[in-house]
Amino acid sequence: MILSKKFVRKAAVSAMVTVMLSSFLLPSTGTSAAEGAASSNPNTSTLVTADSVDPLYNKPVIDKETDLITPVQHHKVSGHFEGTDKKFTFYLPLKSQFEGRFFQLVYPLQDENATDVNVSFGADSGAYTVQTNGGGGYRVDVAAAKFSKTVAAKYYGWSGRIYGYIYGGSGGSFQTIGAIEGSEGVWDGAVPFITGVPTSIPNNFFIRAFARFVLEKKAQQIGDAVSPGGSGNPYAGLNDMEKAVLLEVTKLGVPLRAWEDYAYLLGLKDAEGLLGFLTVLRGMDSTYVDDFWNKPGYLGTEQSALGELFRTSKVDHTSTVTKVTRNAQNLTTSLTLDQAPVVSTPMYWLDYTLFAADGTTMVGKLSGSFDAATKEFTIGKGNSENVLSAIDTGAKLHGLGSVQSS
Repeated sequence: MILSKKFVRKAAVSAMVTVMLSSFLLPSTGTSAAEGAASSNPNTSTLVTADSVDPLYNKPVIDKETDLITPVQHHKVSGHFEGTDKKFTFYLPLKSQFEGRFFQLVYPLQDENATDVNVSFGADSGAYTVQTNGGGGYRVDVAAAKFSKTVAAKYYGWSGRIYGYIYGGSGGSFQTIGAIEGSEGVWDGAVPFITGVPTSIPNNFFIRAFARFVLEKKAQQIGDAVSPGGSGNPYAGLNDMEKAVLLEVTKLGVPLRAWEDYAYLLGLKDAEGLLGFLTVLRGMDSTYVDDFWNKPGYLGTEQSALGELFRTSKVDHTSTVTKVTRNAQNLTTSLTLDQAPVVSTPMYWLDYTLFAADGTTMVGKLSGSFDAATKEFTIGKGNSENVLSAIDTGAKLHGLGSVQSS
């Protein structure tokens, strides 16, 4: 996985986000609630109201009710929508605390379990908490919100109006905006935060990965400099190339104060390197890796200190699969390889390609992370079923990219 300013400027990002939004977040124009009620496609975007009935999410089923004392005393209601994989959970605080409102956090990748912080936040504000598992767009959020009012009214013996507030950050900001634009009479307020823009995915994440590649070894001293009591000069102790990179990533949107938590900023604990966006890169620019190392205008060929850093850190290595590990569902989870390059960091920044045992027949790209110490490759997300099914002992795994040793 290689980074450069040229990649950051790829216009394909905007098109990808536009497709994502139009597919499941934003309401269609000119579509009535009645027309929306006629669709059983979960990705159909239509205006929904407090009185409309969704044909897909119209059969909520309560699976379990439990009284709990942590993080605050509350009544927990868990359930699902019949015929779908969508689940919901309601966290109802004590009747003495309830003030006629609910809060609902949305995010595309969340599950149906709210955090203790959010449950406590709701209770402290006189509200119960609603949460669904992600991936259903605003229609499932609407259905859960409306059903929660029925459940809460019965539980509290509440005859008045229940006010609802939806909120979400990052990908959840899109979902929040889509929900409030695509509904009427369901929520009374919405708070999208850390609002995404067409260049958010994947540029913001790759800027941070670029910072990690060049500045990881200086991250602590940069963090100390910008922390309270620090020198206030994060550029002290950096060479000219490192100073230029720190200035560039700052101008690209990474606040200097963010280096106080450099482990999070740089994704040091992230198992998949670039925060899960490897397959996004491949889909946007399938020839990028080869172009980077061979074409003018890319850092891989640029005659500069930064270009030299990438070239001296280059890994171009092929290993043979000696063992394939599968789980109880017979899905491949990891591979053991016969040899590894001499580096000390997990190699998740490489572009991996699987070849047949002859070493020349390409099977396809494979995402995951390789630990050179254990010679184990852990399968990542977004891999093609055709590639996974072709994995066997004797196959070859080729990794290409730049990896700096810690």
